[in-house]
Amino acid sequence: MKKLSLLLFLVLIVILLVIISNVSCQDKTTLFLHVDDSIKAPPVPALMWYVLTWPPTFCLKLRPPAQCIKPIRDHEFTLHGLWPADANGKTITCTITVPVDWDKLIRPRESRLKTFWPELKENQPKYSIWKHEWEKHGVCGLTTAEQYFDAAIKTNGLFTRGNLYNYLASSNIVSSDHVAYTQDDIIKAIQTVFAPAPAPALGVYLRCTAIDSTNTTHGYLSEAVVCTTMDGSSFVTCPPRARNCDKFPHIVIPPRPPRRRESQSMGQRMLRFDFVSRDPPQVGFESRVMGDYPVRTVRRELLVCASRGLIFHQATIHFYPYIGLDLRGAAVTLEGVQGVELSEIMRKDGFINSTSGGKLSPLK
Repeated sequence: MKKLSLLLFLVLIVILLVIISNVSCQDKTTLFLHVDDSIKAPPVPALMWYVLTWPPTFCLKLRPPAQCIKPIRDHEFTLHGLWPADANGKTITCTITVPVDWDKLIRPRESRLKTFWPELKENQPKYSIWKHEWEKHGVCGLTTAEQYFDAAIKTNGLFTRGNLYNYLASSNIVSSDHVAYTQDDIIKAIQTVFAPAPAPALGVYLRCTAIDSTNTTHGYLSEAVVCTTMDGSSFVTCPPRARNCDKFPHIVIPPRPPRRRESQSMGQRMLRFDFVSRDPPQVGFESRVMGDYPVRTVRRELLVCASRGLIFHQATIHFYPYIGLDLRGAAVTLEGVQGVELSEIMRKDGFINSTSGGKLSPLK
């Protein structure tokens, strides 16, 4: 009887072990299948976006209380960062963390990096811009931090005329409050970087930002992107992609924003001027003084336009709040009007009186 009981006990143990083993195997199989199904191959970096920022636009759009370091660089693009992208031109994001000895990394490169990759915002921590770009983008490129920053230095050296702005200026594309350009004009000017020009021309990207929420025809140029090999040693074409500048027929490259104390000295008397030139038709002058400016700045820009012999139509002036604007003595005087529309208020010999030759009508 004792032997039978012992035998039954052993049989029960064996059955339990088999059940446990099966459950364990099922769990392992289920776990394995779950993990296997969730694994996706990370995008393979194929090229780098070399992203160049136009500082005046960056500073115009900077939200208070943040401020830009003075003086604002208004005749040169500065590097925003190197962004790894896949073969379709889509930038790659990742969550990799790599420890970096920042002092050891930056010190031998700092003087060179500062010339083309400076911090634009005031009161930022040490190495802030470089740390941010490495941690957000650089680590996704399957390179070391040393290789990443050396690639930036190497690509900067490919601009044989120095800054990208020099290439635009050589094509008569300059920063201005009263000049606008097409996207194609700006892209063609940037493509002169790739001399001798390959066939077909290498693709580049433009990034724009709206001037304000109501303007659907004009945008500020904020960034230009050229593409390079992963090590930054040569340019490659940026694969075709939709660009946010596509929605703006006219692109403005704004100059340095007015200094804060200049705006404050005018109180709250700010205006927005939207101009379209008609006579003479002139490439690059299809539009513009746009944005918010102190009265003295608007007056100066209008005088520049007058000196060029331009006559404007579809000129809209928005007043914030009620103010009077006097241009060239009593030539054009508007007082106590919140919004007016002027047509043909200028002639080749300068400003004319709005009551005798222009048109005033309330904005709808």
